[in-house]
Amino acid sequence: MTETKKIFGDYETLTSIFLFAGSVVVFFVVSAFPDASSIFPRMVTGLAIFLTAIMVLKSAKRVEEIEVPPPFFINSSKFVIGSGMMFLYLLSINYFGYFTSTLIFIPTLARLLSYNKLAASVFLTIIYVLVIYLIFVVIFKTTLPPEIFSTS
Repeated sequence: MTETKKIFGDYETLTSIFLFAGSVVVFFVVSAFPDASSIFPRMVTGLAIFLTAIMVLKSAKRVEEIEVPPPFFINSSKFVIGSGMMFLYLLSINYFGYFTSTLIFIPTLARLLSYNKLAASVFLTIIYVLVIYLIFVVIFKTTLPPEIFSTS
């Protein structure tokens, strides 16, 4: 027996609705920031609102015949590992600094999730950290949590 998928019957639609609502909330929260510091967050959350609205419309428009709903977690152990690592990462930013934590977190998480190309993971992480450094520290002159090895 097949069952027609309803608008709230799949995880993609629910996720897109939650992401849309979260983006709208964040947009209004950052709108209360001073003008100079709210421009970039408003641009990013505005883009997130636009893209998640497209996700909602696409997933609500799509109707498929499905026999068995897909599992919520394809691999629950990887979800637990990812969630735990994300929690540790967020805590470590205040102690070790953003850049140090990121340089440790991304390759470690990739390895724990069975991504076996350690050199590629480390290389891409270094590129990512350099780009973030250039954008936020050099261009925007934003202060990030101090690094563990910094003298200030």
